[in-house]
Amino acid sequence: HTHTHTDTAHCKTNAIMRVSLLFSPDVEAMRAMYTHFASVESPEMISLRDEVIANRKPRRLVVQHVTKVGADGESVDLVSFEPTTQGLIESFVARYPPTDDEVAALAEKDLASTKPAFL
Repeated sequence: HTHTHTDTAHCKTNAIMRVSLLFSPDVEAMRAMYTHFASVESPEMISLRDEVIANRKPRRLVVQHVTKVGADGESVDLVSFEPTTQGLIESFVARYPPTDDEVAALAEKDLASTKPAFL
């Protein structure tokens, strides 16, 4: 079955109107809308849903690369990490040293200027 431009526009209008319910204090209407769109009733759709869930892929992690000055002091090396939770942690650790003397000095200076008299 083919859809026309009018059908698409009508669907978009209905979706926008339904989303506007999200700003409504009518909790029952919002619950009814959610239940309508979240429920899977036909056996064909249930089997399709099961297939989609069975074939779903894990969420992709975006892990930042790190650049470092090369051993020769002039080149730049790009360090990459695996797109896993472990790679995410390794990337964070590589970008942020455990201690940063400049930041620590600024924190000490800020603490000294804002320290209450009774401490």
